[in-house]
Amino acid sequence: MFGPAIDNGFYYDFARKEPFTTEDFAKIEAKMHEIVKRDEKIERFVLPRNEAVKFFTDKGEHYKAEIINDLPEDEVISLYKQGDFIMFLRPVIAHRGFSNNYPENTMIAFEKAIEIGAKCIETDVTILKDGTLVLFHDYETKEHSNYDGIINDLDYNAIKEIDAGSWKDAKFSSARIPTLKELIDLAKRNNTIVNLELKGEAGKNEKYWESIVENTVKTVADNKAEDLIFYSSFEFDMLRTLKKISKSAKFGILLWEETDNWKNIADELKPQSMHLYDQTVTEKLAKDIKKENYELYVYTVNSVDLANKLYSYGVDGVFTDMPDIFSKDLY
Repeated sequence: MFGPAIDNGFYYDFARKEPFTTEDFAKIEAKMHEIVKRDEKIERFVLPRNEAVKFFTDKGEHYKAEIINDLPEDEVISLYKQGDFIMFLRPVIAHRGFSNNYPENTMIAFEKAIEIGAKCIETDVTILKDGTLVLFHDYETKEHSNYDGIINDLDYNAIKEIDAGSWKDAKFSSARIPTLKELIDLAKRNNTIVNLELKGEAGKNEKYWESIVENTVKTVADNKAEDLIFYSSFEFDMLRTLKKISKSAKFGILLWEETDNWKNIADELKPQSMHLYDQTVTEKLAKDIKKENYELYVYTVNSVDLANKLYSYGVDGVFTDMPDIFSKDLY
């Protein structure tokens, strides 16, 4: 989904500017044959639409395929294997899980997102006072739990008793604040990509920023989940720490309403992607970002019409609270 090309049996990136040669197509076809023969749940290719169309025109008798024909010819698109189908798709990222229908950042929200077909989940990672990494968006807990306090002041024994679901509906009273390890285990079982927002709160929890980053990277590595994890943050200092700790970590820069300085920030941090608020994204801004070869993801998009408009600008994918409103063909 995000980041530079890797080949780990899960994700193959063939996107590039140069024309494809006969040898390139032979290489792609060999990979396709491997995928079709294997019984793996998800595989992903990325290549320009025009090359994909040529490939499936020539080799169509071997594969069932769905191609998004109205995309620009040079648009980079994704291909997923689901059953016997190879589908060309754009990423739809379940924002805090299936958060429109279930309490955000809980295991049931993540599980239900995967259940309806989401291939990527976004969540927020922070740290407790005992060093446990948990998934929770806010600095204060009262809005999304039955406890009124500061998340970083709690320990693991405390969060096990906190109801993180009743604020949404009484039927979710058994939901708890999950640990990062719980989500990693779920992601590994389902080959789900996880976007971890490193949760900093300027003026509130700066003293935890370094430990959040260090412990998150260590937990991901200890669980051998690097290929499934993609980081992001609004706090540039957290991303600077991430770059120091891990040279291979893939990450995106989150921006809210201030986008004028995006290129200076990107030039310094050199992310794989930019993540922007939907109300700030214009066609010009999207094209400027794509021109600099960054992937572009937009939050939080709860309308198919808006998603399609953003895709027409060249946006690579969207974050949504409502993954159910998107056709499974978009995942």
